[in-house]
Amino acid sequence: MSRTTLTDGSPVTDDHRDIDPATGMQKGYVVLSAEERAKGFVRPVRRSYVHSTCGGVTTMGQALAETYAREPTFYSGTFCACCGAHFPVGADGEFVWDGTDIGMRMLTPRERFSAQGFPTSYVIDHGIDADGRRLDLSLDAQGRMCGNSVCPPLAEALVRANVAVEQRAEAA
Repeated sequence: MSRTTLTDGSPVTDDHRDIDPATGMQKGYVVLSAEERAKGFVRPVRRSYVHSTCGGVTTMGQALAETYAREPTFYSGTFCACCGAHFPVGADGEFVWDGTDIGMRMLTPRERFSAQGFPTSYVIDHGIDADGRRLDLSLDAQGRMCGNSVCPPLAEALVRANVAVEQRAEAA
């Protein structure tokens, strides 16, 4: 089973990047296979984005949107339907998701853990299995674990508040 297909589900062909002169679009766009996308997403599925240069909104098909949501760094560029051309995405990109000020570069797992208050020394790239062996974690797994975590400053504040209440009760 191939990890990637074209948007119509067919196998990736050597000529898929050929540009149709009438539309400016590629002959075919590569996406993660339906099986890969079914594993879940590390980002929200968003279908429309705004080209910051021309202000035009482009809406992409569901398979493309799900590929971005599953693996945000999968593409290095995207198409502007208004300009009829491809432009870069990422840190130097020209697009933001429609209705947001969020660029198409999404936060890495390390950036998300830091935003929640985890120290930079907190280990996120591996764990230890039941037998004590190192278990490397994919970026997807790191992202899921961040989403399921409790931020340390909040946990500390809850413990401090409960200890203070208990100490007052013991003193009385």
